[in-house]
Amino acid sequence: ADTTTLLRAVTSFERAARIDPDHAPSLSGMAHACRQMYRATKDTTWLDRGESAARRAISLQDGLADAHKRLAFILWERGDRNSAAREMAKAVALDPLDDVALGNLGHYYRDSGRPEEEERVYREAADARPHHWFPRWCLAIRVYYEQGRLEEARAALEQVIVRAPHLYKGYQSLGGIQVLQGEYGAAATSLEKS
Repeated sequence: ADTTTLLRAVTSFERAARIDPDHAPSLSGMAHACRQMYRATKDTTWLDRGESAARRAISLQDGLADAHKRLAFILWERGDRNSAAREMAKAVALDPLDDVALGNLGHYYRDSGRPEEEERVYREAADARPHHWFPRWCLAIRVYYEQGRLEEARAALEQVIVRAPHLYKGYQSLGGIQVLQGEYGAAATSLEKS
């Protein structure tokens, strides 16, 4: 979004916060809009405003997963990797169905040099959500493939396809693994399906 649109979003959330200063979701929304303004302008005052809004939202409603997620994104932008991971872990614990939070938590652990934590997070999510494809895709691509564990990646991608047979990502990723393993005919079939 352009800065004009983002400023309108910030203004709308500020107006909502003036009408109901104790409405945590509005403050969480403001934190999100402020982070986007920072990303568009690189002006750190937006991070300050966003962090303040997210922390206020959490103080009002600690169980609001979105506020913890928004604070985590802001802390990550500031370079505070450990605090960002803690906040994102809270967001995932509060809303285990939030794939954005889950994917970012794993990313935070990987970028902080903690790949075993990344794998643990995805495994726990896969166990907790046995019918969902996303945690298995993260395991396959972000952990197994990245670590050269192609057989495990392939098995996880086959499970992605079982859970989401109409999703192109599973077939596309499996086709890539099959190419790496020299199975060109199988890869062509998988890639055609994707």
